[in-house]
Amino acid sequence: MDDFDDFRTAYAAACEAGEGEESPVFLLTPPMMRAILSPLHRYRDALVNELGLSGPNASLEELGKFPRTESGSERELECVRDLIKGNQVCQQINLPIEIRFV
Repeated sequence: MDDFDDFRTAYAAACEAGEGEESPVFLLTPPMMRAILSPLHRYRDALVNELGLSGPNASLEELGKFPRTESGSERELECVRDLIKGNQVCQQINLPIEIRFV
């Protein structure tokens, strides 16, 4: 089984988990992260542009002070940023990133 099959199988299991069931752990291995890093950067940049932020590391407070409700795009941007940061550690220690859908 290759990394794509690992990714697809874990994702499908996470999507099929019923309410109240423990979500399966979704692992993004170092090779998988290397494969998706460039698309993650493009997606981050597209979200930054969509939101009108000043740059890829700009604070979401540019859109308004907290506490406030974040938009879906804001939440997606935070997830993408976390994955990009997590990739740095993932590559250094050669361990996968664990994703849990909660």
